[in-house]
Amino acid sequence: MNKKQLKGKQSQDASLLSAHYQGPIPPPDFLRKYEEIVPGAANRILTMAESNNTHLIQHQAELLLAHKKESQYVFVSKLLGQFFGFVLFIIALIFCGFLVIHGKSLEAIGGFISIVSGFVVAYIYGHKK
Repeated sequence: MNKKQLKGKQSQDASLLSAHYQGPIPPPDFLRKYEEIVPGAANRILTMAESNNTHLIQHQAELLLAHKKESQYVFVSKLLGQFFGFVLFIIALIFCGFLVIHGKSLEAIGGFISIVSGFVVAYIYGHKK
């Protein structure tokens, strides 16, 4: 373009400045600027960050406690299930022995196979979960 063509045109330069920070507390320069605009803003921002951190720590402690209680419940539940399963198995074995004593050996063998297969299926199904 020659000088005559440039006379009528205007030139504009633009620039974009972007800043990013992570976390509840802005960088010191930003805190100073906030404090200049609104006196006491930096203190309010720091107080808010401390309050947020305290809340987060308390929430994590509550989650940990809830997880601990749930783990204890699951442990006791599994232990009771195993205990009562064992008791049921012993009772069934005694019943099969009772059948053998009274001359019903075929029924006793069928009952024993049924009982053992039931427990095997329960064991396999329980370990798949």
